[in-house]
Amino acid sequence: MQAASWHGRKLALSLLAVLAAGPPAVHARVAGGAGTRTDCYSEFDGITATPNSHPPRVECVDGDPCDQDGVCGNGFCEFEVRLCLNQTDPALPICQPPRDGLSRIHVAPPRFADLATGLDLTKSSCGGSFVPVAVGTHRGPFGPDRPGRQALRVLAWARTARPSVDSDEVILLCRPRPANRPCGSTTTTTTLATTTTTTTPTITTTTPTSTTTSTTRTTTTTTTTTTTTTTTTTTTTTTQPPTTTSTTTTTTTTTITTTTTTTTTITTTTTTTTTTTTSTTTTTLAGCPACGPSAGFMLGRAAGFAVLGLANGDVTFGSPDTKVTGNVGVGPHDTGDLRKATIDGELILDPTETATVAPDLVVTCGIITQDLSGADADARAASTFLAAKAPTQSFTDITTSTTITSTGGENVISVHTIDLLNQNLTLVGSSSDTFILNLTGDFSCRGTCQIILSGGLTYLNVIFNIVGPEPPGGTVFIKDPGVIANGIFLAPERSVTLDKASLNGAIIGGGIAMDSVTVH
Repeated sequence: MQAASWHGRKLALSLLAVLAAGPPAVHARVAGGAGTRTDCYSEFDGITATPNSHPPRVECVDGDPCDQDGVCGNGFCEFEVRLCLNQTDPALPICQPPRDGLSRIHVAPPRFADLATGLDLTKSSCGGSFVPVAVGTHRGPFGPDRPGRQALRVLAWARTARPSVDSDEVILLCRPRPANRPCGSTTTTTTLATTTTTTTPTITTTTPTSTTTSTTRTTTTTTTTTTTTTTTTTTTTTTQPPTTTSTTTTTTTTTITTTTTTTTTITTTTTTTTTTTTSTTTTTLAGCPACGPSAGFMLGRAAGFAVLGLANGDVTFGSPDTKVTGNVGVGPHDTGDLRKATIDGELILDPTETATVAPDLVVTCGIITQDLSGADADARAASTFLAAKAPTQSFTDITTSTTITSTGGENVISVHTIDLLNQNLTLVGSSSDTFILNLTGDFSCRGTCQIILSGGLTYLNVIFNIVGPEPPGGTVFIKDPGVIANGIFLAPERSVTLDKASLNGAIIGGGIAMDSVTVH
């Protein structure tokens, strides 16, 4: 495993307004499919699902009327969605909106939290504006283009009604533009004898066939127009297509105009050797390719990653100031959006993931497809194994600056919650000592918080094992520009957010639906 260090800038996600798949429907609704008795607690508005799809699925083809980004063939579809709460929906006659409204709602992935903006939980209401959602297709270089998808999930809790929880999900799916349905139109002009044909150079027709090979998912297209002319006069004529264009002023001419598109791909490989750097915008520490986490942590196949999103979660990168030194894995059935950042390592995609990988994501060691179900299983087994260890020291909550000193060898620290705002946690131990911190509550390091290692202890020998599904507000936060954390964060059933902070270690988490791994 390589060392990992990031310093992210807060993601500013700007998406263009769009309409739902297919011809736009006024106030079309998707209930989410959790069960008709609660489906009216929250509904997705502005989109229309494919009939009999479970979970509900909204489909669009890049460049069709449902894609409102104004660009055909750019590899993206854009949808426009909002939430409506406490609805009396004729399509759900047995669902009654909660009399006292909702107590709270939760939107996942977190980058679409604007769906909850402007909602009144106590009565029937809809969001004040539609939220644009961009979904990218999977474009080369490892085979033909394939659809991309983005899951939106909402949990709504009623104040007093029973059943009390509505769990909704919708899948937004973007299909690549088919080769037999090119963008624009193709024009063929045939001029019979005694007719004069004039071809103006301002009209270009592009055929639907293009072949692109690129490790950076960037396509450069050059269009060449070839005209074949046959004439009965003594002017210059070509008769073997395709060759150079011949023109004539004769009035007895047969002209066939064809258009050929040639795609030229430029592949750029960038190799970066990084030494220890200190900066106000990006912090990168030298990696150690031969090093790995302590074998005693039993991470198995999950040990080779700086960031690993476990199955069914959502993986999001997104700032030019975000740098990951080490391999990044997007696990089985993961969704997500990876853009703008730099991965100084490999990006490893499970065959079943549907995350969007934007062209502006820099990956220095290439993108590969690999089954990550084994790494997922090893990470979950390691968390269970570590949680079962008998503690050598115990704490209830750590909320102020605290120093924990090794008793020698393996240290197992049992703690409920670590919540540090402008406070430090110092771990003191030798280079051969290990620290296992098992948490059942929350983890938060904010403001100027630091996780300090002293006495020769290295971050490869420190693991924070956050156990169990997240309680309300139980996301793992490593947040703010002043934060420097050290260690491996293992959270198989929690969301993990690294925002504008620096981390020397690894993140493995986001392993259940509605969980996410976010690096900004």
